[in-house]
This record gives sequence, C-alpha cells and structure tokens, in this order.
Amino acid sequence: MLMEESKLLARGAEAKVYDAELLGRAAIVKRREAKKYRVKELDESLRRSRTKSEARIMLRAAESGVAVPTVFYVNDYDVWMEKVYGALLQEKKIAAKEYVKIGSILADLHNAGIAHGDFTPANIIVRGRGDFAVIDFGLSTISKELEERAIDIFLMEKSIGKDEYTHFVEGYKRCKDWKEVLAHMEKIRKRGRYWERGEEDTDDE
Repeated sequence: MLMEESKLLARGAEAKVYDAELLGRAAIVKRREAKKYRVKELDESLRRSRTKSEARIMLRAAESGVAVPTVFYVNDYDVWMEKVYGALLQEKKIAAKEYVKIGSILADLHNAGIAHGDFTPANIIVRGRGDFAVIDFGLSTISKELEERAIDIFLMEKSIGKDEYTHFVEGYKRCKDWKEVLAHMEKIRKRGRYWERGEEDTDDE
C-alpha cells in the first residue's frame, strides 16, 4: 500500500497519533476523529479547519528555520508527516546552557507570528546535542498577541528548573518583542498566584 497507518502511539483530547508508512517511508499520521457530542456539520467543519491550520502553521514554522516534522500529505482530517527520531526533552537530561537554543527556537516561532500553545518539554524532541525539533502544533495559532506568546513562556517556566529557565530566557531574547512578552508573562504569573491563593482559601473552609 502507498499509505498505511498501524500502531496507535498517542491519544489526545482532539486527535490520535499513529505510527505509519508512506511510500515505504516511516511516517506519523495525526488524525482528528469525529466527536459524537457535536453536531455533525459543525464537527466536520472544525476538524477540517483545524487540520488545515495545523499543517499550514507547521509549514510556516519550517520556513522560519525551526525544525519541525516535514508535512507529507494533508486531507480533511489527517496530517501525514515525517517521523522524527530522538527522545522527548521531558525524558532526557541536557545541560542547562542548551536551553539557550530552545529559547531561541521559541523566539523564531514568535518572530514568525506563531504561538505554539503548548511549548513544553513534552513537545520538543532531542535529536542530538544542541539539535531540537518541535512537535504537536495542534493548539498553535497565528498570533502576535502578547497573551498568547507569554503563555508559551509561562508553560516552559513551569516545566523546567531555574537554571534552565535563565538560559532559556537568554535565548528568547532573539524575539523582537522579548521585553514586552516577558513583562506580560509576569502578569500571567500574578494571576496564577491569585488562583492558587483562592484554591487554598477554599480548602480551608
């Protein structure tokens, strides 16, 4: 067969990811499956638009110089893409100074107008020393909004240590608006503290 998916690798809220083969080449297919709780016409429209959007954003990221899986083929609900080999950053220990590169990758995405939406070690593949690829653009948007970009920073900060984050920020300074984005991230952090405090108050009652 020219195209064949096999083993289920991951199951998310919106899509399933399968090990696949395309023209004899190892691949990954991300499939947005029907949601029975939605009206059929709306469900089909959402799945088509989100699938096309994800593929377009991946192509835009690649054009900006960010390493992402090569998109091979797109239909209504599937994105067939390159299988990237390596270990997830969340599963691999790297030197803190290597986070400078990861920060610069996010800066390149933001300079290209892309907010990843889930920029964490779970969506970064370590292919070699100083060689990283970004995956899972399912929550990504084309946006220059400070809020969207600051959330990317906030998510990474919550996921790594202080030394790693310090180097990450140094790399992120490649972003044209890095000062404004980091300032807005502080506002997000403060909101988080208020939420946590509110939860603690609730628990005491």
